[in-house]
Amino acid sequence: VGERYTVTIEDTNIFGNGVCHIDDLVVFVKGAVTGEACEIEISKVFPKYAYALCHNFIEKSHHRIAPACPHFEKCGGCSFSQVSQEFENEIKYNYVKSAFDKQHIEAEFVKTECPVSLKYRNKVVLFFDGERFGYMSEGTHRVVPHDSCLLNSSVFDSIAELTAKEFKNAPLRALYLRKSSHKDPEIMVCPVFYKPVDMLAYVSKLVAKFPNVKTVLYSVNKEKDFALENAKFKVIY
Repeated sequence: VGERYTVTIEDTNIFGNGVCHIDDLVVFVKGAVTGEACEIEISKVFPKYAYALCHNFIEKSHHRIAPACPHFEKCGGCSFSQVSQEFENEIKYNYVKSAFDKQHIEAEFVKTECPVSLKYRNKVVLFFDGERFGYMSEGTHRVVPHDSCLLNSSVFDSIAELTAKEFKNAPLRALYLRKSSHKDPEIMVCPVFYKPVDMLAYVSKLVAKFPNVKTVLYSVNKEKDFALENAKFKVIY
């Protein structure tokens, strides 16, 4: 840990990390892209692999683009904002194909691409930092707050804003949201708390402002695991 090396990135994995080798050890480099030459610093070491951070790009990949989101390098909400849509599709295609190849299963593969690249998420779990919602920074429990996510449905951002204001001083932990894919979508809202709270005023404001909200759930989870892990939900509306 802490040693620096100059490496060439051989591949990009499904988590958006560059892959290289130092002797016989596989090293995953956060945010690096296939074909790049860069100076890295080892951050974690395990028996068969290691993780590293990139400190300097000597040569950048032609697949690399400028992330549209200003929070990308800190936020753990997405993995491929630093590469083109075409290369992201290629990474995912190769990932699926290799899964079959490793099991020696012969199959034909047809590329199927999503028609949209923004605002497509219909399920999210946002975490609360005491004032605003956001995603966790990768590998930490630190919330990176945002007012708008480029991948989330726009209505989720508005619901999160209302929820944050309503429970600013409450033991709010997370917000679980789902939306159907109908033309007139139905929305489910589920705040998760550390302690019980009164939900009635919140529900009244929520359904009045967002008539597409058809279900409101409520959960209390004091455990240190993921907010939805072993959570029990109560239907409020």
